Amino acid sequence: MNTIKLNSISHIKKRLMRNKKFATLCSDKAPLDDFVDQILLLRAENNLTQQQLSEISGISTEDINAIESGDRDITYAEMVRISKAFGKKLIIEMR
Repeated sequence: MNTIKLNSISHIKKRLMRNKKFATLCSDKAPLDDFVDQILLLRAENNLTQQQLSEISGISTEDINAIESGDRDITYAEMVRISKAFGKKLIIEMR
């Protein structure tokens, strides 16, 4: 039996990125992943729980949890509601 020692998440991702399908999926989802990272950062900075963000944004706690954990993608409407909950303006651009 072959054993592979993986030292970190970045090492795992680096190995997975060798797979073209995985790499394409990651690059396609990168903007959504970045937005979710911003949600987590803003929640931490503002000491908000998922429940509190739910109450402010009107998005269910279950949906916020699913979005943050990557179990489902966030919708545009949810992006707008969460941005407003943090007093931020959502800007989308094409490059």
